[in-house]
Amino acid sequence: MNKRMTFALIAIAFATSFQAFARQVNLTVSPEGPLRDLVQAQQHWRNLKLTEADELVVTVRNGTYVIEDELVLNEEDATAKSLTIQAEKGAKPVFIGAFDVPLANFKPWKDNILRLPVTWKTNRKQAVVQVFGDGKPLTRARMPSLNPDDIPGSYFYVNAGAEELGTDYQMTNFSGSIGFIHSVNDKLTYKITVPESGSYTLWMRYAADNRDIPNGMSNRCEIQLDDDKPQLLTQVPDTGSWGSFKWNKMVDIDAEKGTHLLTWRNLKGGGLNLQGLILTTDKTLVPEGTKVPQPKPGTHLIPIDSRRFEDARVLAKPNYNAMRFASKTAFEYKPGDLKPEWATPETELKIYQSGSCRAFMEIVGIKAIMPDKNLVLLQGKECQATLNPGDRYFLENHLDFLDAPGEWYCDGEFLYLIPTKDLKTISIDPGLVGTPILLKCKKSMPFKLTIDGLAFTMMSHSRQDGCVGYSMGHKGVVEIENAMAPTVTNCTFKDIGRYAVSLKECTNASITRNTLERSCMGGIFLQNTSSSLVAENDISDLGSEYKHIGGIVLTGDSTSSNRILKNKITNSSRYGITLKNAGFKNEIAYNDIQNTSLETDDTGGIEVTQGNRTKRSGSHIHHNRVRDSNGVSYNGPDNIVSMSWGIYLDSFAGGYTVENNLTWRNSRGGFMVQGGKDNVIRNNIFADSSSFQGHFNNFSNNSENIVFEKNIIIINIPLEGRTLFYAGKNLPNALKSDNNLFWSTVDGDIKSLNAFKNWNALGFDKNSIFQDPMLEDPTAENGKLKPDSPAFKIGFKPIDFTPLIP
Repeated sequence: MNKRMTFALIAIAFATSFQAFARQVNLTVSPEGPLRDLVQAQQHWRNLKLTEADELVVTVRNGTYVIEDELVLNEEDATAKSLTIQAEKGAKPVFIGAFDVPLANFKPWKDNILRLPVTWKTNRKQAVVQVFGDGKPLTRARMPSLNPDDIPGSYFYVNAGAEELGTDYQMTNFSGSIGFIHSVNDKLTYKITVPESGSYTLWMRYAADNRDIPNGMSNRCEIQLDDDKPQLLTQVPDTGSWGSFKWNKMVDIDAEKGTHLLTWRNLKGGGLNLQGLILTTDKTLVPEGTKVPQPKPGTHLIPIDSRRFEDARVLAKPNYNAMRFASKTAFEYKPGDLKPEWATPETELKIYQSGSCRAFMEIVGIKAIMPDKNLVLLQGKECQATLNPGDRYFLENHLDFLDAPGEWYCDGEFLYLIPTKDLKTISIDPGLVGTPILLKCKKSMPFKLTIDGLAFTMMSHSRQDGCVGYSMGHKGVVEIENAMAPTVTNCTFKDIGRYAVSLKECTNASITRNTLERSCMGGIFLQNTSSSLVAENDISDLGSEYKHIGGIVLTGDSTSSNRILKNKITNSSRYGITLKNAGFKNEIAYNDIQNTSLETDDTGGIEVTQGNRTKRSGSHIHHNRVRDSNGVSYNGPDNIVSMSWGIYLDSFAGGYTVENNLTWRNSRGGFMVQGGKDNVIRNNIFADSSSFQGHFNNFSNNSENIVFEKNIIIINIPLEGRTLFYAGKNLPNALKSDNNLFWSTVDGDIKSLNAFKNWNALGFDKNSIFQDPMLEDPTAENGKLKPDSPAFKIGFKPIDFTPLIP
């Protein structure tokens, strides 16, 4: 036998042995059975005693599968090497969380309202019922009704702040603070009751960071009792930051028993955030923290909450008097807006708060509506932020609100509906299933899950899904934990309650070529997940219920070395892509992001938040197109607040390279650099911002080695009376800005305007140029320059958006 023959026999033997060892096990799910859904298939494969070499393939035939139970995968399913759940070739099986009800099953009730008895039950706490008509979401009855032609008129507005505890208020802790008291002659006046005549020591709890003012607010403010001679406060040093509150002893005040007015006044400008005051006859007392201390027996203590002032004169906040009892659980409503009978267990109040950066909407219950005081009392875990005058809100789910075609209301006993013309079928999502596929692996488990070609629609969510305050939730329609190389591809998600895909502590995941349309939350969520690919997904219409979300979210210190590529993200209540205290070396590239920050403020199309002051991420944001990130909030019906950036390096985000991006029509600028270190912003096009062109904030004086060079800045607003870039304190020590190209479509060459002169006087852009960059087609928004563009003189390199833009 020759050597070639021997080698061939060995190869044949090896292949035969391998085939015997590696077995592909095939199952089929079909509406006709015998396996009619994935849960039945799971029960079958668990009886097959699969081994770690077996590759299990579940093929799903065309059809609609109504889901009543979640498919929960765990170590009992991971005895196989892998599990693939795939659509049959050419098929698009649909998994639906709702059931159909013919309109004929609804019976006339009153006027044009139909109703249907509730016969379904949910197995999930605080599940939210959803109703669809002919496959499209119908509107839960709301007050005021939503009018697309009058958005400001579609809301009520907080009339004034209110303290829920009223005159029975007993102070036990100092919480909240008063800011913006930085102008000359700003003052706060408090009504106090002195229990006994004597000498009272004044303590003040405040935070301040007046770095440009020697000794902070010392000798710049005073305190006055009634009409007595004011006393200068000589020991008010900075505390280190605007959020670092500390107690400091001020002065002694002689006060007679009875009621008095105590006034704090700003004399020379500079400012502080005031949290509280203490007057005490206990000369040994030294207050600590936020808890109201107890004085020695025989002495007295008067705690003063900074927010409970009798009168305020604050130049920067002329409506402060309406905010004096601002609370998280109560507010004063405009007379006539609300009725006491609307305070039911089923009614929800949804309010866009301004107390926490207008970043989220709260969904709360109504404890009481008190018409004698025009006061509404709120309850629930989402009561997180201070509610202020002008905050917009609306109510949902009361029979009184049911007044327009396409609206519905459910009280738990009946579902009420006003049908639209030609409506045929109603689909009801009773809240049974929010996550139809859930995989939880042990960390050492080498098990690979692939989901390919499935469609998911009408999936529910719950008020316990984790979207409270700044929390972004983490639940997903497909939820995978601790898996190696999971894949979700070619799937469709439509009208879902949670994120389409949520990964936690996974590695080498691949989430590609999926389509998402309409989600109550966000799109794709990665938590402590590394070395994964999220690419070529089409994600749209996000945040119908929860607003503090993103099209793609990366969060957690271990979320590193991920590639977020070629995704299209449109119409998001907040972010397009956000990195929340993520790890290192993530790549965000070739993403097309438009119409973000539609219902929140202080945000960005691509946003990074980092709490660590010194961390350098080493991440790369490049070749993205970010358009129309404007930020939308209201301070009353006639005052729209818009604050958003195209690319936002928030907090202390550091070590980011931002290059070869294009941003267009973003309200506060194409970019924001807050307080990070070693950020490079290079070779970008920032066009047509409606306020500033960008922000360099030097937050907490933490920035250093920020480079801004070889960028094109195209301005479409008159600069007279405006600021070119917002510049924070000590910026010349932190920023190098030069060799950029500036051009105004309104003013042309801007170098003679004060806006640029003020910027140039700080030492910036000495070698920059002021010429038309010569875009090939300004309306195309693709960044292409003509061959003789002057931008090439500053070293600008052409940006190739070919992989991004058709």
